[in-house]
Amino acid sequence: MTGSSSNLVLVNAKEDCPDTLKALWASKLYNVPLTLGKKDGSTEKGVALICNYNNDEDDSMTLYDGNSMAQAIRLLGKASTTTMMEDMIVEDWCEWESTSMDVTKNNSKLLTALEEKKDYLVGNTTTIADICVVVNLSSTVVSSLPASLGGYLETHRAALDNAKAYHNDLSPKPADATDPCAIRVVKSIFEQTIKNLFGHDVQLPQKSWLVRSSVPKDGDYQCSAAMAIFASLRKSGTLPSTMKKPQDIAHAIVAEIGDSHPIVMDFAVNGPGFVLCRLTPSYLQYHLDKFLRSGKLPKPVT
Repeated sequence: MTGSSSNLVLVNAKEDCPDTLKALWASKLYNVPLTLGKKDGSTEKGVALICNYNNDEDDSMTLYDGNSMAQAIRLLGKASTTTMMEDMIVEDWCEWESTSMDVTKNNSKLLTALEEKKDYLVGNTTTIADICVVVNLSSTVVSSLPASLGGYLETHRAALDNAKAYHNDLSPKPADATDPCAIRVVKSIFEQTIKNLFGHDVQLPQKSWLVRSSVPKDGDYQCSAAMAIFASLRKSGTLPSTMKKPQDIAHAIVAEIGDSHPIVMDFAVNGPGFVLCRLTPSYLQYHLDKFLRSGKLPKPVT
């Protein structure tokens, strides 16, 4: 992997899921960026890390175990400060955590280690061993743990909380229905949907891709991003196998938004992949009522 660039996508990530937290913590610790996304065929296997080296679909792998995800991220990150012997000890801890660790029954290995080293299992800094063990410990009520284990968990509490916060930072934010700027809200909905489908590093067109429809009878707004996204994904080798043409991208966007969205409705796919939609009556009524109550119209968007 030396000298390779990589595109890491964490799919089906779930807040407080151990595998998710291990990957996110490793990403923060080793300064390796990753994005959240969804991929066809991965849902039934839960959280997965897709490693796409050099943007080559043939040079990629998918990992489904949190420990393996964290180790892969470490290998792609900044230079390790651990020795070869310490790396072997880290591997041993990770194996123990995944196969034998049970804080309610089997504490002896961990308690013995923490008698000698209060804060870190290996060396004098956080390693993948600490990440895996602490995430496992975090599901236990601190008051039920022996003092040394509770203290060890609290030592790493801030880093664990940062990993949880990182998930929130990467997760798409819902559109603000209270925003009176309709085009900004609709653009936000499409952008978040596209990132949900194809990853947060998906390349959106540089020019205006969400505009008011020039033909009102067809819809209120028109999204033209599908064609550019199709070309970008095909060029990078990350185009899902189910997507044969830009219209497939457009239909996937419509399906992801769904037919019960509180802000947009009446979708249609036209031409090479244009998506048309209308604003819902409830969104319009909310802002009309707000204007009538306040007696003030919002400032024009410049």
